[in-house]
Amino acid sequence: MTLAPDMPTTKRLKRLQADIIKIDGVFVKDIVTNTLDAMIVRSITDLAKAKSLSVVAEFVETQQQQALLHKLGVQYLQGYLIGRPQPLAD
Repeated sequence: MTLAPDMPTTKRLKRLQADIIKIDGVFVKDIVTNTLDAMIVRSITDLAKAKSLSVVAEFVETQQQQALLHKLGVQYLQGYLIGRPQPLAD
């Protein structure tokens, strides 16, 4: 399940049947300087913890983002800091 600002997430959260919640990059891109983004991510990780779910954040490009996301409880990261997209092996 991807949480993005344009999705009807409230209804989806009530009937959530997933193992992992993916946080859209729109909340990660400015997380170091935008306290509202950090609060939203913290709320998502708190909800995930209460439901025994893992959390992955996308669009991680800096070590500052990585450190803050770790502090906020995100377990998995995607983005250019981790690695660029690679072609499938033949």
